[in-house]
Amino acid sequence: MAENFSEPVARRFGVTCLSVLLTYAEAAGLELNHEDPGPTPIEVPDENGNVTEQPFGACSVDQMRRALQRKRRPTSSKPLPPEKVALAEQYSEAVAQRFPKGKGTLVKLALRNQKGRAVVDIKGIPLEQLLLLAEALTAQLPGVSDEAKSPSPS
Repeated sequence: MAENFSEPVARRFGVTCLSVLLTYAEAAGLELNHEDPGPTPIEVPDENGNVTEQPFGACSVDQMRRALQRKRRPTSSKPLPPEKVALAEQYSEAVAQRFPKGKGTLVKLALRNQKGRAVVDIKGIPLEQLLLLAEALTAQLPGVSDEAKSPSPS
């Protein structure tokens, strides 16, 4: 910190907050005033994702971390369409029916957004039960057309 900020600035804002500010400034492409970083504009998301701009001097460490996390996210990631989420839920239910809880096998199916693309991760399937997984994934799901079940180029 000594090479970036003076001791009075470090005491005023705190080493942790200034460290996050340096990383935020790099991610956001900001020029910092190292003598007085207080007025530096920071885009701070709240718990619901709504963003407000406030000066660095008014930000807590937690707010700075959220702002940095938001800046690090790929900007190309769009939210997943509701129909993809619904389809993943149907597959999850189909898998859960083949691997009921309490039978000693804990299978997890998780949906995630990978650069705007719906990706499903499946964990916990014993090797000898892989055919049950194949059956669950190829079974006719209610309300799912054949088009939705085939791989899409997206």
